[in-house]
Amino acid sequence: MLSDALSDLPAPADESAAETGFARWRERADEADAKLGAFMRGLAADAAGHRLLGALFGNSPFLTHCCLAEPEFVERLLDEGLDP
Repeated sequence: MLSDALSDLPAPADESAAETGFARWRERADEADAKLGAFMRGLAADAAGHRLLGALFGNSPFLTHCCLAEPEFVERLLDEGLDP
């Protein structure tokens, strides 16, 4: 699902925050429409996606909040890439 360029992500500095982030991500996936929910569950299940989310959730409360508030933006970034 994700490029190998994301393989050098940092490990979560705060494992508890990462676990909480994943739990909240799953809750948001359950609340989302079918398409977005499938994306969110798929990203968390994918090895590279799991590393990405773990790095975000376990290292940055701000980015955790952004991902949980706007999972559609996360999907768009991963589908379309960064805007040059």
